[in-house]
Amino acid sequence: MTLNSVSNYLEKVGSDSPGSNVSQVKISRIHDPVDTCQIELRRLDMNRGNPGMKRLWPALWLASVIFIISCSGPNPDPLLSTVLPSPLPPTVVSQSPTTPVSVLTNLSSAPTPLESPVSTAIPNMSATPAPAPSATPAPIIPTAIPTLTSEGAAGQTDAVPILMYHYVRPDPGPNDPIGQDLSVTPADFAEEMQYLADRGYTTMTLGELADVRDKKLKLPAKPVVLTFDDGYRDFYTNAWPVLQQHKFKATIFVITGFVDQPNYLTWDMVRELDQSGSIEIGSHTVHHVELSKVAADVANAEVTESKQVIEQKIGHPIQSFCFPSGRYAASVVSQLRQAGYTIATTTNGGFAKADDDQLLLPRVRIHGTSGLRALKATLP
Repeated sequence: MTLNSVSNYLEKVGSDSPGSNVSQVKISRIHDPVDTCQIELRRLDMNRGNPGMKRLWPALWLASVIFIISCSGPNPDPLLSTVLPSPLPPTVVSQSPTTPVSVLTNLSSAPTPLESPVSTAIPNMSATPAPAPSATPAPIIPTAIPTLTSEGAAGQTDAVPILMYHYVRPDPGPNDPIGQDLSVTPADFAEEMQYLADRGYTTMTLGELADVRDKKLKLPAKPVVLTFDDGYRDFYTNAWPVLQQHKFKATIFVITGFVDQPNYLTWDMVRELDQSGSIEIGSHTVHHVELSKVAADVANAEVTESKQVIEQKIGHPIQSFCFPSGRYAASVVSQLRQAGYTIATTTNGGFAKADDDQLLLPRVRIHGTSGLRALKATLP
């Protein structure tokens, strides 16, 4: 028996049943992008209480069973004797409020997310659900991180530029002049890093510079140290992927009291950066206070507690420090040495020379408004 024969049978039963009000019964298989099936019962009086429907109802039930089986086959009119290769997929019946049409739609085993616009998108019929988007962009994994050698270590034989960055983000605009000066756009940052790569500069961390000065590592050709103050989250999202593309190293100074706060790195991000092998984590105090303006005990707590927290979070000692706002006092420098820091930076301008105090090294500030032009003038 085929669907056509079932249809003819229902028409005959309807015409022979007084009071059934069935003038036409049509069963069809419709091939559309999602291969749905449809039964149309036109001008059907669904009052099961009248005598005609009592005779017609078993036939309708039989036709529905036959039709559901037929929907699983590949042909418009499958035979009832066809053996199904797998169980029927789950079905759902939806009814239109304006036309007496019942639609049986095959559902994918992968549910469509509620937020997806079902009116414009064709459902994904794959048996494997698509992976959910990551909350943060997946970092680019470098194939190798350049390492410095100890062979031929002779101390710091040349002046080393230490570049100072803050934000790597879109320009906040003229209404925030301080933020504008501290912000390098992602496009400008990528251009600056490409310039360093094209000119053959070798990046190193601040801790590696300390080892060079202690004659533990050899100073590489055309050295440059990249530093990032404050631990902003845009370093993770905007700067780090670019550094990874070039296999560049950098040092980022985090304010431990601000970690996990909006717009700042999380501790998970800090650990991930540290474990990458290319990013050094340094201290920028607990609360970013100007150490030259606070009492000695407060300054001591800021430099020691921040070091202890970072070491606890990442699981190993740190040696680099950055003075908030670049301001310092002689007593604070002594506290740094007592706390175990070996190298520190200020905001004083210039290249770091071999005879500079290792805890008071100058840097080259990268202004957001100067772009690549200033970098080319500083590092030809």
